[in-house]
Amino acid sequence: MRRTTDLSALKSLLGKITSGDLRAVAFAEGTPLGDACFDAEEVADVLADGGASVLMTARDVARMTGWKSECVTHWCAEGLVRAKHGRAGGADAWLIQPEALAEFQAAYLVLSDLAAKNATTSRGILRKLLDRKIATVGMMRVGSTTRGHLLPVTALGQLF
Repeated sequence: MRRTTDLSALKSLLGKITSGDLRAVAFAEGTPLGDACFDAEEVADVLADGGASVLMTARDVARMTGWKSECVTHWCAEGLVRAKHGRAGGADAWLIQPEALAEFQAAYLVLSDLAAKNATTSRGILRKLLDRKIATVGMMRVGSTTRGHLLPVTALGQLF
């Protein structure tokens, strides 16, 4: 349930478990079914074959990209990352489809990534952008500082 809410894909998964096509990797005799452990890749494959879209949480995206999860959550709340608010693993979460992440990455450059790739700092890039009157979006205030600045890809034309 952490990976999908697609009912037909879940039925397909349970059908494969029932038929023995998908076997637990750890399941001691007398153990409740809920404690059975399955290979995550096999489960993801069955769900994908069943037509389920794989949803990622803001934390999943942060882990995958190296961004701060609080920034990803903020970008979702601001509507910069197309996501829906729901539940994952029993907790409230922003749920993001891979296509939505790809759209976000095509539309914005994360300043901290840009700084790291150019051996500088986000603050240094921000100063240069400010000098050229180029605004960032998506930033959030944390105490006396800000983080999560994004440069719209469309703003790159103003640099030339």
